[in-house]
Amino acid sequence: MIGESSNPNGGNMKPYTITKIKAFAPLILDLNQLNYDSWREFFQTYCSGFGVHGHLNGTSKPKGDKDGEWTTIDSLFKMWTYGTLTYSLINMVTKPSSTVHSLWLDIEALFHNNKDAHIMQLENELQQMTMGD
Repeated sequence: MIGESSNPNGGNMKPYTITKIKAFAPLILDLNQLNYDSWREFFQTYCSGFGVHGHLNGTSKPKGDKDGEWTTIDSLFKMWTYGTLTYSLINMVTKPSSTVHSLWLDIEALFHNNKDAHIMQLENELQQMTMGD
């Protein structure tokens, strides 16, 4: 591909060029801000641009137990993800030996579950309201 660096084994070197994700990812995901959908779209687009979207959606799998390149890219991608989360979210989703795909699913579940609870809370508040004159 034009302009794309690669290693001698043919792997994509583009992800290795990013050391400070916050310079490229201005959105920080926070439970208190309703920015999950924006963060998700931005992050998916960003990852597609760097050729690592397969790690995110789970279609990229290691070639074996000792696929060091896959593990390195997956770990790098996890660091990117952690770099765009608040500390409280990091504490909620960090699990030893997880992949970025499982991290992504945990974040998604956290926000979707939270969204449903928030909708129920708002509906309850709406039902409790009385019209005044």
